[in-house]
Amino acid sequence: EKFCVRQVVGDPSLIFKQRSFITDAARALDKAKMMRFDEKSGNFYCTELGRIASHFYIQYSSVETYNEMLKRHMNDSEVINMVSHSSEFENIVVRDEEQDELEKLIKSSCPVEVKGGPSNKHGKVAILIQVYISRGSIESFSLISDAAYISASLARIMRALFEICLRRGWCEMTSFMLEYCKAVDRQIWPHQHPLRQFDRDISADVCSVPKKEIFCCCFSVILRKLEERDADLDHLCEMEEKDIGILIRYIPGGKLIKQYLGYFPWISLSANVSPITRTVIKVDLLITPDFVWKDRFHGAAERFWILVEFLIDTFLVQSVGIMDGRVGRLRSESADSESGRPLATRLWGGTPTPPMRLVSKFHCPDLARLGATQPDSDPTQGRDRLGPTQPPDPTLPSLILEYSSFPPILEQDSENDHIYHSELFTLTKKMAKGVSQKISFTVPIFEPHPPQYFIRAISDSWLHAEAFHAISFHNLTLPETQISHTELLDLKPLPVSALGNEYYEGLYRFSHFNPIQTQAFHVLYHTDTNVLLGAPTGSGKTISAELAMFRLFNTQPDMKCQVLKIRLLQVIYIAPLKALVRERMIDWRKRLVAQLGKKMVEMTGDITPDLVALLSADIIISTPEKWDGISRSWHNRAYVMKAIRVVVY
Repeated sequence: EKFCVRQVVGDPSLIFKQRSFITDAARALDKAKMMRFDEKSGNFYCTELGRIASHFYIQYSSVETYNEMLKRHMNDSEVINMVSHSSEFENIVVRDEEQDELEKLIKSSCPVEVKGGPSNKHGKVAILIQVYISRGSIESFSLISDAAYISASLARIMRALFEICLRRGWCEMTSFMLEYCKAVDRQIWPHQHPLRQFDRDISADVCSVPKKEIFCCCFSVILRKLEERDADLDHLCEMEEKDIGILIRYIPGGKLIKQYLGYFPWISLSANVSPITRTVIKVDLLITPDFVWKDRFHGAAERFWILVEFLIDTFLVQSVGIMDGRVGRLRSESADSESGRPLATRLWGGTPTPPMRLVSKFHCPDLARLGATQPDSDPTQGRDRLGPTQPPDPTLPSLILEYSSFPPILEQDSENDHIYHSELFTLTKKMAKGVSQKISFTVPIFEPHPPQYFIRAISDSWLHAEAFHAISFHNLTLPETQISHTELLDLKPLPVSALGNEYYEGLYRFSHFNPIQTQAFHVLYHTDTNVLLGAPTGSGKTISAELAMFRLFNTQPDMKCQVLKIRLLQVIYIAPLKALVRERMIDWRKRLVAQLGKKMVEMTGDITPDLVALLSADIIISTPEKWDGISRSWHNRAYVMKAIRVVVY
């Protein structure tokens, strides 16, 4: 109590106490990598992790947990266990009366291993997460309440983890977490049949058939039969309606399944690559929709994540067995006679087998898309969902196909994968009418040049709706290596009198230009050549820009367009910060405006000049945001099309 009194007496406004609270909070956020805190200056610097946590309302203690537990490669059990450790679920308690029902739920609704078991708080959360995805039935009122509490936060936590993996550039975990985001949204496991995403709608259509046939057309039974017979989407698309009906032992169901296959959001990809520099390439990606748009399923728009990935020692694995019950457990149709383990197919570029991760059958890409032959199948048969069946691409590296018996459904575990570009593409109903949509972006390329990059388009809301395209660099010709900068020559400093104009000379208090200004003087002051000048802070770049402005004033003084009634030639100076804009306004107002009689306007978020002042100005000083807003609509603004001649950054 005495200590508190002394604190109040010494700091009656509690400024120092408030500062200590802020400092402690800043240190905690810095430790969680949600921002950077410079204690000397007191400045805060935001990070991507902090933005993600803020956007999805993730507690900083949860972010600390993810920083510790989130790895580049994780399996299903590890992901669910990590989510169960989130601080958002710390209020969940374990009750003795719930143990029996939790044990039953593990057996009936938990296809993934539960770490800790039902007697552990995190194990209970993991069970209820799986029950929610499995659409399991809960009897206990306390468990129903806890499940509702968990499900309210589950979607945003999964989305936050997906964004974190995406920003870190982890190929495998990004797609893995996006699958779990969609699994939570759809309440469908990734290993289940993709047509389960239509189950409520198809069930309604099934119920519309005559009553005498209802007893044999329960849709859950149809889906189970499709999963038991390994009838994935590619195989179903190849089959006729009658064959599908025979497969599920319900002939009218074949037409229904075929109809809903057409609603599934398939897209195909093709790309053209052109080099910009030796380290940057431009990709023109064509996205072609190949499905029937239905507002009930697709709404106003479908969104796809476009990912450009680089993978080292890529393994594409496809199992001969089929899923049976739990994730990772296989019931093999063709197994090794001695070990009893299922035979699997592995495809690689001739490198040793690295450690691998357990995944489900539906995670694996279609080998036919790379021209590989699947076991027990005719390579000439089958329809590629990304287009007609193509012969093997000769530009791809030589691939070795081998059959072996090793633990089922395995995948690469490499530290060399990385996402070099990601963006969210929105496909509207109007765009989905079979017309290809083009998007362009740039990606880096490094020495030594990789054989290829992989482009994937993954639906943001549909499980297993993704397209795959490989960009080969075997025939790519890059520009020759050149020196990226001009060497600074040992020149004699040029006197200010070289300007040949007493008004210009009177603007400067020094007698000679510095070495950089001396070397760039001729091209800036006597030619109209475009110049990119990069130099350290304080090296005289602004004065170099003024030389280019003097060139404009000398060659085209007071030139106006009689039709548009505006100045044809203007200088646009773009400064990164408002403070720098104000600094430049103060300096040039004293020199260029007062001594040369030029007109100048400021264009920032605080000040927006009227159109008359803008059109009559010789010099416009702007921030990047304001100029970006104008230049984006350049075709609708006459002075942007006709007037701009010098742009200074």
